[in-house]
Amino acid sequence: MFYLIGEKEINFILEGETIEDIAHRAINTYRARPGFFTPYKNRYEFLGELIAPGIYPLSGVVTAGFSVYASVLSTVICVGGLLVAAGSALFDAPTLRDDALEFTGFMVQFVGVALFTAAVSALLAILSVPHSLISVVTRSTASIEALFSGKVVDAPGIHDEVKAEVSIEECAFRCI
Repeated sequence: MFYLIGEKEINFILEGETIEDIAHRAINTYRARPGFFTPYKNRYEFLGELIAPGIYPLSGVVTAGFSVYASVLSTVICVGGLLVAAGSALFDAPTLRDDALEFTGFMVQFVGVALFTAAVSALLAILSVPHSLISVVTRSTASIEALFSGKVVDAPGIHDEVKAEVSIEECAFRCI
């Protein structure tokens, strides 16, 4: 939706890169993203922009749904952990009780993360509809204007490798 993450970025993170490398990649990707009034560079960007009003809300809703499902399942596991803790306290097994309560605490944390993910995904799904539609209109208008005015579109695409010099201090500041 905001042209900041794609398959290359996810693979880059999962390949075990350092925090500095990930931060440099994030800053470079952010700087290379097209704006609302940037003409389309190629058909790939145009087609991606056309399917965005359907794909981004759908992915946000699916992510929110899975997160709600995970939070409900984790809540059921929390109740089971509390029952095990109560049973172990009843039968005087303090180590089992402590382990069950610790596990339940982890599950409560997971419930919180899952609910937060659901809320953020739902919010992004809602925001992606007007963002995508406005972006289609403004970028199409800019592309038509650039075509008739004879301007050359040489802006780097988001999936091209764009290098920018970033100091470590700036990188650390933006990561915090």
